[in-house]
Amino acid sequence: MNQVEKRLNVIEDLLKTREKRGSRLCWIRWDPNSSYGYDIEDAREDIEWMIYEIKRLQEENAELRSFADMFRETVEKEVGPA
Repeated sequence: MNQVEKRLNVIEDLLKTREKRGSRLCWIRWDPNSSYGYDIEDAREDIEWMIYEIKRLQEENAELRSFADMFRETVEKEVGPA
């Protein structure tokens, strides 16, 4: 497990722990028309989606890297090393 995967797992664990405690993850945006001067929106779904996308891109990257390595090895066998 690389450092990025560890960090993502730590973030996921923190989200679960904080949710159990009743904490919320929120986006806060300044809005002068609001009664308190800012708007608060739930950010949990957005953060979960970002974590999912990062993991998906990591998997895709690993597959592409594997393909590139295999292609390079095949070309080196046919033509010789670069």
